[in-house]
Amino acid sequence: MPSVRPVIEAILFDKDGTLIDFRQSWMPAYKAVALELGRLAGGGSALADLLLRRQGYEPTTDTFTDQSPLLWDTNEAIAARWAAMPELAAVPDVSARTLAHLADEVIYPPVPVGDVAALFSRLRERGLKLGIATMDDEAKARHLAACHDLAPHLELIIGCDSGHGIKPEPGMVEAFCRVVGVPPARTLMVGDTHADLQMGRRAGCGMVVGVRTGGTPLAVLEAGADIVLSSVMEIESIL
Repeated sequence: MPSVRPVIEAILFDKDGTLIDFRQSWMPAYKAVALELGRLAGGGSALADLLLRRQGYEPTTDTFTDQSPLLWDTNEAIAARWAAMPELAAVPDVSARTLAHLADEVIYPPVPVGDVAALFSRLRERGLKLGIATMDDEAKARHLAACHDLAPHLELIIGCDSGHGIKPEPGMVEAFCRVVGVPPARTLMVGDTHADLQMGRRAGCGMVVGVRTGGTPLAVLEAGADIVLSSVMEIESIL
């Protein structure tokens, strides 16, 4: 926490791992993709585990490396990494198969970390401006916001394809601040990955908050954030 608590007028939220429980929402899809690709390549579950390790996830301990792409990168980049692996050279349409799994919200529905709509309502009652910045597509983020009654509380939803750059570049924060008319110094950035925290720092956010509902090791969050919360549902306690 900064020695002098800044005045906060706006909050920019990451989506996956922050508003949405990362392990419940994304890991079933990642594991299913790896198993399908491993089977098609003739390596079965052993190859599936190797594919996950190549993306920074250790299946035997359910842990991630400090900057595992699965935690923060775009679906397209994750698919491209698998498609480039020599073990999958004989498997057709690796990227397309991967993206099909990652886009399927019927089989792999997003699971909120709590009653986020109620949280947003309370934050808005405080006069705070709210937004979402995600490495997912903007359309998917908008769909999620509509389905979970978040949209009425949001000033802006920014995706990796919205034209404001990608994390950890500061562009998403800068775009949000321009739209809501609040300087970065009075904006709080909250996320679950190193990329989220670095984006907030590079943009000059008044407060950068980490949450533990993703998979990033605690030491990484503590090194990059002003404060680390168990969940975004605790954020009112620091305002």
